[in-house]
Amino acid sequence: TAFQSKHGYSFPIVSDPERSAYSLYAKELIPRTYLVSPDGRICFASTGFYEKEMARLERELAKQLRSIR
Repeated sequence: TAFQSKHGYSFPIVSDPERSAYSLYAKELIPRTYLVSPDGRICFASTGFYEKEMARLERELAKQLRSIR
């Protein structure tokens, strides 16, 4: 997408025009952050934006990236 290219993101970005994923996972609290492991399980989930949660996310992301190298 243009947004993805503009920001240099290489990860998949998917729109949800019918709000089907939104209605299942995020209808009450947003923003929501999910990190999905290479084997398809959710290995990190948070609601809102808090610095301590972002530190946890960074640690888990580093762990997941090490596992695929």
